[in-house]
Amino acid sequence: SKKQLLDHTAPRTWSVLDALLRVAEETSELDPDVLAWTCCALGVLTASEIQDAQEALRLRIDVGLLEGLVRRVADAFPRFQTGWSYCQRLIADAQHSDLRAGRLLRP
Repeated sequence: SKKQLLDHTAPRTWSVLDALLRVAEETSELDPDVLAWTCCALGVLTASEIQDAQEALRLRIDVGLLEGLVRRVADAFPRFQTGWSYCQRLIADAQHSDLRAGRLLRP
């Protein structure tokens, strides 16, 4: 059994997820991989062996902040043509990924 990093019943769990997104927003114009790494971090932090807990945690991800991050990356890197579905895929698959720098591809 893996240790749960965030508690879906804790009222301030969302603040950890928001803080991650806000930090990423500040650095996303430097490197588009910031978005990929942020999505992977969100996926790992919200992963749970209990499906209901995982769904509750993922619902606490601020979609508006994440969409803003996607827009900032797209504005800073015009070749970057991805969106919410890319983020959803990374969030969903992060816990099962081999998270090494060379494994995440730049668009």
